[in-house]
Amino acid sequence: MAVRYPLVVDTTDNNKIKELPSGDSLNLSGNNIVNVVNVTASGTLTVQNLAVETSNFTVNGNNLNTIAFTGSYTDLSNTPTLFDGVYASLTGKPTIPGSIEDLANVGSTAPTNGQVLVYDTTLGRYEPGNINANFSTQFGLEDIDNLNNVIFTGDKTNDVLKFVGGVWVNAKVDYSELTSTTNVVEQGDTLSGSVIGDVKGSIFADDSKLMMDGLTGTLYGPMIGDVTGSVFGDDSTLLVDGVSGTINSSALTMPIQIPDGSISSNYIGFGADDDLKIFHNGNHSIVRETGTGSLYLQSNNNVILGSDSDTETYVKGIYNGAVELYHDNVKKLETTTNGIEVEGSVTSNFIGSVFADDSSQMLDAESQTLYGTIVATAGTAPTVSGQPGAVGEIRFDDNYIYVKTSGAGWKRASLSGLV
Repeated sequence: MAVRYPLVVDTTDNNKIKELPSGDSLNLSGNNIVNVVNVTASGTLTVQNLAVETSNFTVNGNNLNTIAFTGSYTDLSNTPTLFDGVYASLTGKPTIPGSIEDLANVGSTAPTNGQVLVYDTTLGRYEPGNINANFSTQFGLEDIDNLNNVIFTGDKTNDVLKFVGGVWVNAKVDYSELTSTTNVVEQGDTLSGSVIGDVKGSIFADDSKLMMDGLTGTLYGPMIGDVTGSVFGDDSTLLVDGVSGTINSSALTMPIQIPDGSISSNYIGFGADDDLKIFHNGNHSIVRETGTGSLYLQSNNNVILGSDSDTETYVKGIYNGAVELYHDNVKKLETTTNGIEVEGSVTSNFIGSVFADDSSQMLDAESQTLYGTIVATAGTAPTVSGQPGAVGEIRFDDNYIYVKTSGAGWKRASLSGLV
């Protein structure tokens, strides 16, 4: 089969009909080539769409399937290993500095606390350096009040910088400017009614008298009115738990002190109408029931009244037992199942008969008869008729017997020796 060349009109040569010269292109724009058996090309075949309508299609001698590629990466063969995203899997990685000293333009000199990095033009790198009085001048730093957009006026103590009208000015922070705050009672504010919430710090009365010391946990004076919420010391230690209604006694390093009071002021009151009051009047400590009820001292065991040093007993009530009276810490009277027992002598006016321990009658109140022997106890002899003593009391010394009468005072009778 011969190879033939298409004929073309050469517009550059008087429209002569010639074979297509070698190296020229055949422009078939808007036309088709149909019924071609074979196409042989030695260069590149460039097409917009290539439709192969045959089941026998080879590339470089390799047959392709009817559908050569589905678009899935897994259809490909001889694929490279994909990057797993781990930096260590990379090759040819740069060296990443582990510290600032590893940087090429930073010296290896170890810094000390408070130093900064300063560029040394002689060494051509940054070196640790100290901040001194000439630091701002040496390195061209500006004092903040020399900046164009900062304006300072008046006393700057405890001021902050506020951005106002395009510049920064010094000013105090007003509480109203703060957000997410709780209600705060300021100095000079007057409270009435109940206080709801936590109270932190000390509390003072209108006359500036300290009522509660938030630092030591000491409470002074009466608390009049309702306090709702917990109370904390200046160091945030919980003093009164408003949730559980308890006082944290372990946090109170000092006792609760209440000034001298009376039945009407500076007292600890109990009951709806303060019927039970406890106070110190400057001289005495008083527990008083001011209502219509009675005052009870109750115990599941003994009840004992004694001295504050616990060295003397005045009265002892024994559970399911006797009641004892003491004089100078010595028991003088004790109740029994049958009556009372007295230790020592009894000075009094008796009404009724008197019996001994063995139940023998000593004094018959009806017949006014005395049985047995009266033994007088030696005592201090009276020196004058009007010296105190109980009517009927008998005393004696080596020379006289003394009897206390109701109208004439002490009388005496002389004693003579036995012959």
